Amino acid sequence: MSSSSSFRSAMNPYSKSEFIPNNLISEVLSHYFAGHKICHSFDTNHTHFIIKTTINELLQAPIANWNFNRPPDLLRCRDIATSIYNSKLPVDSLIYLSFNNEKQTFEILDGIHRISALKIIKKENGKRMNLIVPNDFGYDNDAEPWLFNSYIIINIKFNATISDKIQTFQNLNKSNPVPELYINDNSKEKRVIIENITKQYQKLFKSHFSASQNPTVPNVNRDQFIDLLDKIYDKYDISNENKDKIDELLTSANTFIKNNIPPKTTKKSIEKCAETGCYLFMYKNSKLLEII
Repeated sequence: MSSSSSFRSAMNPYSKSEFIPNNLISEVLSHYFAGHKICHSFDTNHTHFIIKTTINELLQAPIANWNFNRPPDLLRCRDIATSIYNSKLPVDSLIYLSFNNEKQTFEILDGIHRISALKIIKKENGKRMNLIVPNDFGYDNDAEPWLFNSYIIINIKFNATISDKIQTFQNLNKSNPVPELYINDNSKEKRVIIENITKQYQKLFKSHFSASQNPTVPNVNRDQFIDLLDKIYDKYDISNENKDKIDELLTSANTFIKNNIPPKTTKKSIEKCAETGCYLFMYKNSKLLEII
């Protein structure tokens, strides 16, 4: 990444602007992705590109999750990291970014889980050999040649409006629905409350949370649980003052299901729930909402 004073001087007049002159876009690309190559430009204004750059450069760039994007599910990120590392192949994937000039940040519209997975490998792979505590992601930067020095493809936008970002985001997620919490114009308070409860339950009932898009009973994935909490929040008019009511409702539903095991529930599922104390996910969200 270049740190030239000429770049700072060129950008300084536009430091508080949402957009930058089109002729500065190439400067931004060269500054943050010094070794990049432009594979395709989508428009005559040259504000929307497909580029290739090394994974190292991608991870060194100032990247942050877009405000309307869901936070990464760490369970899913670790699964992806394991798959990437075990394959010993370059990442065959496309990341979607949009440059936010006011924050001098590339916002992730799509690819938060893959980028987070790469960060996990980078951190773990950089550790020294330790025979006492095994590491799933190797040691001593042995992934550098085949992974971090390899190229990754990025779809990158400059001077994109909020409506343009939303349209791109929705198009990308048609086949993998995003919780409504991140689609609708919800308050920050609501997001914080729901995300904190989700983290709490993931920690308490770790074995019930799955990285699968279609987890089997008695499991759930992070996004499904967020959708459940979203609907409970609205149903009971939750706010910061009465946020504990969500946990009370979930606890009450858990006790009800424990005493009213659904028909045809397998013995294995019952044993798992008895061991963890969590019976909630014997039911899918639609039935849970009838109980709560």
